[in-house]
Amino acid sequence: MNAKAAVFFVVSLPFWFLALMGFISGKGDFVVYIGLPFLAVASALTYFGWHYLQEDARLEARRENLEHDVVVLAKKRDGKVTVADAMELGVDERTARKVLDGLMRRGVCDINLDDVERTGLVTYYFYDYSSAYKAKMEKLAGK
Repeated sequence: MNAKAAVFFVVSLPFWFLALMGFISGKGDFVVYIGLPFLAVASALTYFGWHYLQEDARLEARRENLEHDVVVLAKKRDGKVTVADAMELGVDERTARKVLDGLMRRGVCDINLDDVERTGLVTYYFYDYSSAYKAKMEKLAGK
């Protein structure tokens, strides 16, 4: 859970309690001057907490969509993707690098350091989609 959302939810609890007590008392002035204002504050705090939870869900969905798009791009480019290639998906350099590094940490792709030294360009290799890599593996397997 998002820390901001948790804070909003926890802070709203006393306001919910006071609003409930205002309504339980049943006295007209107490309900109007205590119950309703506390109900409004509690509702607002709960809404902001819910908003932050939804924001996290949207960001996670966007990250997953970007990862999917990068894998599709790797299939089209014979398993090789650079940060500049990923930027063609409509994201900035920082986001593209972050997505590619996340895929690398999960073992979906790798960086070939020999190519980095030779070309000076960091290229992420998705070996599952590289025809050259598949041919090399088949040759090693004796097929």
